[in-house]
Amino acid sequence: MKKPALKGTPKSSETASDSFGVQALKAEMGVRIRAVLAESGGQKLFSDSTGISTSTIANHVAGTTEAKPSFLKVLSDYSGVSIHWLVTGDGPKHLAGAANAPFNPARMQLASKLAVVVARDGALPEGFRDEHEYAAALYQVLGDVPPPARQKGTK
Repeated sequence: MKKPALKGTPKSSETASDSFGVQALKAEMGVRIRAVLAESGGQKLFSDSTGISTSTIANHVAGTTEAKPSFLKVLSDYSGVSIHWLVTGDGPKHLAGAANAPFNPARMQLASKLAVVVARDGALPEGFRDEHEYAAALYQVLGDVPPPARQKGTK
C-alpha cells in the first residue's frame, strides 16, 4: 500500500527546488555571469583562456545548471568580480583592489598559454590543482610586472 504524500510536500526533486525558488536564483546568477563575461572579453575568450567548455559556460549563463564553487572561483579570478556578488548580487561587485584594474584579454591569453605548457610538461608548481588555477595566478603576476623600458629610437 502506497503512503499518501503529505500535503504541501513536493513530489519530485525538481518541484522541491522550484518551491524554494532555486530556478529563479540560477536564472538571476546567469544574468550576472553573462554581464561579467561580456565585460571581460566574452564567453569564447573565457573558454579559450580557462579551458572551461563553451557548453558549460552557456548552461551557467542560461541558468540551467547551478554554478559550482570551482567555476565561480575561476570566473572571480578571471574577472576580479566577487564570488559573493556573483551568487547573491549583493555587496561590492569587484574585489578590493580589482575595481580599478581592467581586465586584459591579451595578458589572460598569455597566462593561459604559459600555464598549459607548464602543466603539459608536468612542472605545475606545488599548491596548484590545475592549469586554470595557475593561469589565474600568472595573470595576476603578469599584471604586477612593469612593461620593459623602450630604448630611444625603437617603436
